[in-house]
Amino acid sequence: MAEIVAPRAVTPDEVLGLECRHVTYCLAHDGRSDLHVAKEYVHLKDGTRFPKMRLFENYKQPFWITREGYRNHQDKKEYESEDRLQRFESPKFKLVDSISRALYGRPAVNPRYRQLAKSPYIYGADIETTSLIRKDYEQKYPDLYSPSATVAVLDIETDVVRGTSEIILITLSFKGRVITAINTSFIPKSSDPIRNSTYMLNKLMADVVAERGLNVEFVVCDSAGECCAAVFKRAHEWKPDFITVWNINFDLPIIISTLTKEGYDLGEVFSDPIVPKQYRYFKYNEGKRQKVTQSGKIMPLHWADRWHTIDCPASFYFIDAACLYKRIRVAKGMEPSYSLDAILNKHIGIGKLAVPEVAHLDGLAWHIEMQRNYPFEYVAYNIFDCIGVELLDEKTNDIAKTFPILCGDSDFRNFTSNPRRIVDDLHYYYRNIKCVVATTGSDIADDDLDQGVISMKEWIITMPAHLMDNNGLALIRELPTVRSLVYIHLAD
Repeated sequence: MAEIVAPRAVTPDEVLGLECRHVTYCLAHDGRSDLHVAKEYVHLKDGTRFPKMRLFENYKQPFWITREGYRNHQDKKEYESEDRLQRFESPKFKLVDSISRALYGRPAVNPRYRQLAKSPYIYGADIETTSLIRKDYEQKYPDLYSPSATVAVLDIETDVVRGTSEIILITLSFKGRVITAINTSFIPKSSDPIRNSTYMLNKLMADVVAERGLNVEFVVCDSAGECCAAVFKRAHEWKPDFITVWNINFDLPIIISTLTKEGYDLGEVFSDPIVPKQYRYFKYNEGKRQKVTQSGKIMPLHWADRWHTIDCPASFYFIDAACLYKRIRVAKGMEPSYSLDAILNKHIGIGKLAVPEVAHLDGLAWHIEMQRNYPFEYVAYNIFDCIGVELLDEKTNDIAKTFPILCGDSDFRNFTSNPRRIVDDLHYYYRNIKCVVATTGSDIADDDLDQGVISMKEWIITMPAHLMDNNGLALIRELPTVRSLVYIHLAD
């Protein structure tokens, strides 16, 4: 894998090609234009590469409309041959109007995309522009692919002594680099927090510091919001592919609340500095709390089953390491515990940082004692929570390798949507054979034939034995011609 180096100015003759890691879509604040922000790697002929951000303003996505001579069907097709379609292009922010003009020769009367997409003559309009741009890179530079992404880890600690619950520590680790912001409400400047934290870090984590060559930067801030802003400023400079958190739904809402309370613009803090101000934004999408079973029963979701996503135009993509860990291993069943300490012990043989003086305590009592009487040890503890997740991912490769592979050509945010990822794959498959996949409308299940489908709710569906063909599984090795009554059936 090409070594990552610091970004620098290069000549075209030095460049081997470009690789796209991920793309974020941004609609201008006034809604009159849009922007795609791509995180790319510039691969050089000397075998090195460096991260870079690239902007695509008003990128035009393709869509196809059935030619008038072939508009002779009422139902949607799965795909259509390219020679029966007419190709159009449009920026995403005015896609609905462009489709309406191409299909009906007039602006859209109803601006709802799914309503317009009910037409059986629209093709290829569903595909995410972020996926299309990534595919553009892949097709232009098919041999440039880094087998492993870069992963940074974020963790916060909050006050449990004074009852404020404010952020007192926040750390971001990225390979050999670490930044820890210390709130003066936790350790006053008069206590020389930088010198004492450095000493304690080297005392409690000497082996980790040496093995990973840690270069730890301590920043002392006068407020929790200032701590958060300082860490994300460094994140934009380091440009990791992913920032992961173990149980992100604890850390991110607190960070968001803290920054908002102190008057920070979330779009300014989380967006890459290269992004023009009219496109900067931030949105936290909390995963659903419950699911509805096939029988209609509502069941609460385990915290590690909830899939949270963050939209912001940055060099990094946020991901919950705990949720990904569980989802990748869903076939193996539930773990006894999804706490970081339990998972670290299982995979790398060590848990969270141990402090002998408080070994007799656990839970909230442990945190209270640490914050009251062992503040510098607590700083080291916060740092190791990040390093521990890095060590875990280096062992499992969940984030660095497995997640990008499972996403394929689809946008990272669609990781949990199998139908969306299948349609994306079908789109590129059909394009290779000169066809285009159909576009999904709001009436996907409104066909009269759908009403005749037998409900699976609270039923075990069987067939009378005399109507069953003798093609059950052959299960007896010594009698290969004897068929059992075990059948395999798949309904999709």
